[in-house]
Amino acid sequence: MAQEKSGVKLSFVAAKWLRFSALLTALAMTSIFNVLARRTAMTLVFQYGSNCSENEMNSRARLRGDAKFIDIAETVEDFELAFDVQSAGLGCAASDIVRKAGGKVWGVLYEVPDYLIHRKAAKARKRKSFDQIEGEGTNYKRETVQVRRQNGNIATALTYTVNNPKTGLKGLAPLL
Repeated sequence: MAQEKSGVKLSFVAAKWLRFSALLTALAMTSIFNVLARRTAMTLVFQYGSNCSENEMNSRARLRGDAKFIDIAETVEDFELAFDVQSAGLGCAASDIVRKAGGKVWGVLYEVPDYLIHRKAAKARKRKSFDQIEGEGTNYKRETVQVRRQNGNIATALTYTVNNPKTGLKGLAPLL
């Protein structure tokens, strides 16, 4: 009978230990989940022209250091670089990518926090959105493109293309 009591006592202690261990595991998993959930969701963005400059992208007037350089890439579909929209800020033509058979455009891939893409989400954080910076809805429209990274992998990225391209615009002669 003494053996039964000690066996019961051992089973009771083992059951308590298992419950405690399960609780610790659940707490650890919850903590890991919370850390992962707090990570900011990111959007892959393909940029060309002057936006290839990480300093330009991350300037105080733009994304303030929140654009993370990922890779250099080229368009999978056929595009060419064009200067077909007037930049009020620069006083000259700004770049665009337009479809052209046999062409490829090289640019840069950045990761940008999701909340900085759309106006409403960025405004809630007292920030400028990428849509606002790029003039989405006025000069440019947001769209997705397939790009080939340097390692050959293909990725889908957001980019901006001109709404109403114009011909005959003047660029900055010393820079072009």
